[in-house]
Amino acid sequence: MLTTRHAKRTYAFTLVELLVVVAIISLLTALLLPVLNKARDSARSVLCQSQLRQSAVGMFIYADEYKQTIPVFRRRGGNIRLWTYFLVHGMSTKDQPFAAFGEYVPRTVSLCPSNEHYKKDVGRTDTSSTATTNLGYAAYVPMHQEVKTYKLNHIKSDSYTTSGGTKVSMNLHRLDQVGHPGSAILLADSASMHNSHFKATGRMIANFRIDGSSNWSGRIHVIHGGKANVLAYDGHTMTGSPEELRDNTTTRPRAFYAENLSYLPILDK
Repeated sequence: MLTTRHAKRTYAFTLVELLVVVAIISLLTALLLPVLNKARDSARSVLCQSQLRQSAVGMFIYADEYKQTIPVFRRRGGNIRLWTYFLVHGMSTKDQPFAAFGEYVPRTVSLCPSNEHYKKDVGRTDTSSTATTNLGYAAYVPMHQEVKTYKLNHIKSDSYTTSGGTKVSMNLHRLDQVGHPGSAILLADSASMHNSHFKATGRMIANFRIDGSSNWSGRIHVIHGGKANVLAYDGHTMTGSPEELRDNTTTRPRAFYAENLSYLPILDK
């Protein structure tokens, strides 16, 4: 009996077919990558807003315990500390750790997760380092002329001299005296490109001024697709472009960093 054997045929992609497959995959990647990046950035922006609101909770608790007052700036001799030193690192205005409560705002929520240094900076806890303790969302720290011009009655100043002869000046926010708590900025996304602040690497800094003349060149950072997240005094968050934040808030900031950390032109008043 004869047995017929058929040779098994093997199939393989031709070079042309492989090139077509590679081209299709590349095309799909090019189409999907911007969508995925946008979704990721949107998620980070939402998380940033959540962290701003959590920061507000800690600030409100602090204010309830200290006559509705929050310290946002203190100069002791030549040393400057911002709000994060007191509320995040748990230090009193007399440089003593809070024994009863400790930190009011957790370190993990005092920084924007979209900042490229976030993971490293949340681990910095050295309270003796000015650079470390001044990392965080930016509080508005106006100059005396701004307070007078814009009638910022909720912003108070205090000064005294220690027993050792050191002059101390402070900038305080009275939460119960804010004129427009739903449209005035309490905290905002921030960055510093000053050489003395981590060698101008774009880390956050916990203060800003309307015209950008703040310590360590702190400005609002439009890090979320050309927009910045800000926290109002009533505890709700807003997201806006530089023009939107100028026109739709009573703080009316005019100095910003672009998403790539370049200086944006100062906006008109």
